[in-house]
Amino acid sequence: MVKRGRMYTPGEAYTVTHEMFRTMRHFPYGKKKNPLGSAFVERLMLAVSQVNNCALCSYMHAAEALKAGLSAKEIRDILSGSIENVPRQECVAVLFAQHYAESKGCPEKASWIRLVETYGRERTLSILAVIRTIMFGNVFGIPLGSLLNRIRGKKGQGFSLLYELGMLMLAVPFFLIGLPHAVFGLLFRSDPIRFAP
Repeated sequence: MVKRGRMYTPGEAYTVTHEMFRTMRHFPYGKKKNPLGSAFVERLMLAVSQVNNCALCSYMHAAEALKAGLSAKEIRDILSGSIENVPRQECVAVLFAQHYAESKGCPEKASWIRLVETYGRERTLSILAVIRTIMFGNVFGIPLGSLLNRIRGKKGQGFSLLYELGMLMLAVPFFLIGLPHAVFGLLFRSDPIRFAP
């Protein structure tokens, strides 16, 4: 039986899209501009995908994590919610990634302060950019995975066909609206993160 991924409303999906664009410039592209390293990035991707239960993203990033040097055991552990084998210097970030995903992008302010104190402002913004990018992938990967399972005839706790198609059709307009919205926000230098009330 296929376990259903986490459900996001259209409003939450738009917020995730907009917030991804807000920090996209901090995403660690390539080896030279990556202050985190590919293994660290993959640990964050796996941690978020585990919380959201996105099968497509978990599968894809498990493969990337193996290429980045993670052991099969560490990948299995992260995908089961354990950080036991995560390097000590990355634990705070991986825990924050889990918390960020669990809170749907509204973490506790104290957890953000701890992240900045541990990694410094610039590395923290790169960590946030990675987390927000995989959140975007999860939000639209979950209904896509559910739709693919439907097409394959797999039994599972999927979503309705209306939800699957509706969310996937919203991805393009959200993308087109979210980018200028994010640029507008950057002009006014508003805080890059929302916190739990």
